[in-house]
Amino acid sequence: MIADIHSAVLCYLEINGTLGFSQELEGSLLRIGPAYQQTPRFEKILSCLGIDQDIISGDCLLSAELQGDFTFWQAGRVKITSPGGGRIYRLGLIARIFSLVNLADIFTGRISGLDEQGFAYHQLEFEAAIKDNLLIIERAVVRGEGLNLIVRGELDLGSYQADMVVLVAPFKTLDAIVGRVPFIGRIVGGENATIITIPVGLRGDIRNPDLTVLDPGAVGQGLLNLVESVLGLPFNIISPVLPSTP
Repeated sequence: MIADIHSAVLCYLEINGTLGFSQELEGSLLRIGPAYQQTPRFEKILSCLGIDQDIISGDCLLSAELQGDFTFWQAGRVKITSPGGGRIYRLGLIARIFSLVNLADIFTGRISGLDEQGFAYHQLEFEAAIKDNLLIIERAVVRGEGLNLIVRGELDLGSYQADMVVLVAPFKTLDAIVGRVPFIGRIVGGENATIITIPVGLRGDIRNPDLTVLDPGAVGQGLLNLVESVLGLPFNIISPVLPSTP
């Protein structure tokens, strides 16, 4: 059986398309977008969906087109923006990344925008494609008060297995940290490069993935192009020398 949805509103989102209820059918084709002229907020959408709202706050402009069903999405696209800024409260993974790359040393003990209440951002962008239940992240950018986070990679929506690269781009120049944080690896961006970025590999179950500081040479051209478009400035990609474990 197939149900045609001309216009339905769920949790501040408008949904239309077709909804399939049989495994023999191709599945659903759903289009999702804002239901009202006023921009909804993450905290209202998530609370309405029954998700504990200790994750994120801020404006949420979401648009998506999904083909398949709730157990296996065959194809689609998702775009989320938060142009008005907000705050990320659940910092488990982000805190692990910050700790891994020794950001406390880079910022001499304090990371701007990061406190006991979370990590403040002034803009968030997320664009991804879906193919065979695989979320292919093309552009994920968190523009924070003291640094930017830039992400590309893939997430299996069935097993939650991830393979991503996260670039941490603090608002610090290379010459501002070279005396405090030794680094190794190939410098990317040319002799006039100013802003630094640090690549972190993320693999495994997204709920508790393995994190590794990558060699700059492991960063693909697609991510380099994304970094250039986000920063708008020449940049260096470095690998900090991490302290050895006893």
